[in-house]
Amino acid sequence: MLPLPNENVQPSDGARFPLLWGRKIRLRSIAESDLPRLREYFQDPVMEAAHMQDRSVCGTDAEIVKWLTRAEPGTYSMTWMVDTHDGETVGLRSLSNINHCHRSAGPFVGYIDPAWRRKGFLVDSDMVIVRFGFEYLNLHRIWNSVRSTSGTLPIMEAGKLYGLKHEGTLRAKYWFREQPVDEHIISALVTDRAWRDYWKEK
Repeated sequence: MLPLPNENVQPSDGARFPLLWGRKIRLRSIAESDLPRLREYFQDPVMEAAHMQDRSVCGTDAEIVKWLTRAEPGTYSMTWMVDTHDGETVGLRSLSNINHCHRSAGPFVGYIDPAWRRKGFLVDSDMVIVRFGFEYLNLHRIWNSVRSTSGTLPIMEAGKLYGLKHEGTLRAKYWFREQPVDEHIISALVTDRAWRDYWKEK
């Protein structure tokens, strides 16, 4: 079972971040010592393609933090570093545009280091965030946007493991590197069983 967070979230500014535990990982707040690692993440072409983020826009630590904490008016975002239970840092995940009025949040933003991929850390970290959103932030809907750029569609398949259902596809919503990019919207509702079933004892 997921322990209760050891800190309160402040919806006004999202300044305080709880430490969360999953089956394989823990999520913690970003420390200053993490910035060199974040710079490496943002130089990875996979990160650039997945979020259509030009690396030149996130060339400094301040720009990286600003990009990770951006949110629509009236909302805020929360970002965690992803560690193994042994303390190895394997990536980062965030939940964007947390809206307590509409009780919704999304999309996810994140990255898993290539050396740690295909080990279940992405699914486990997102499952922790989904449960945190529904059970602690009292949200009703959590969604994600998956773009049809190289390397991103497997995220859509991973989303099915924790109950994100395909709502629809917006054709050629974006242009990236002079190519049209489709956007696939997937989401989970607090009433869905799939995300709850993940936490049942196996």
